[in-house]
Amino acid sequence: IRGLSVLVSEWPRRQDVPDPDPLGEVPFDADPVFAATRGLREPFVIRPTQNTDAYQERVDKASGVAEVSMAMVPLIHDHATVGVLGFVKFGDRSWDTAETNALQAVASLVVQLQSRIEAEERLRDQAFHDELTSLPNRRALLEETERRLRRRDESTGLLLIDLDRFKALNNWLGHHTGDGFLVEMGRRLRDAMGVHDFVARLAGDQFVCLVG
Repeated sequence: IRGLSVLVSEWPRRQDVPDPDPLGEVPFDADPVFAATRGLREPFVIRPTQNTDAYQERVDKASGVAEVSMAMVPLIHDHATVGVLGFVKFGDRSWDTAETNALQAVASLVVQLQSRIEAEERLRDQAFHDELTSLPNRRALLEETERRLRRRDESTGLLLIDLDRFKALNNWLGHHTGDGFLVEMGRRLRDAMGVHDFVARLAGDQFVCLVG
């Protein structure tokens, strides 16, 4: 969410969290501490002895803890700061370089893990979706057909749609127009089907709909 700091996770979880949570979604311009987290590139330490009154008041409202100190480091992905990871201490404490270095190491592992998950999701999406129309492809169709055939208590209809004279359209108007036609055809089929129906591009100008 642009312009907001969003609390993704915390441990241990607070008891009796107010609704709305003062720490849940906070505009970056709410106070200097949250402003500093936007685009953070280096470790950042907060202590109650610093000019952090607005932040300390927000934490007090959210948790009942009057003063906290915190060390945070950025989560940097593709050269952009996508979040921060931090440790919070109830009361005041100093944070040394070894501690912030350890926190940076953990942040690096978190970013690597997230990158791997995103890459795996992209590969799976590419394996089961047609690149042109974004519809499920032949592989996804076979898996969905097998799944439906195993449901003996329900019936499924199958529609095979083969577009006439598509080759002539490609020859006369060009492949770019033909690709656009296939994309629009896929969109219209998807819009015409029910929420439990399944539309796939089989190959070329062939589409398959599983209905029911």
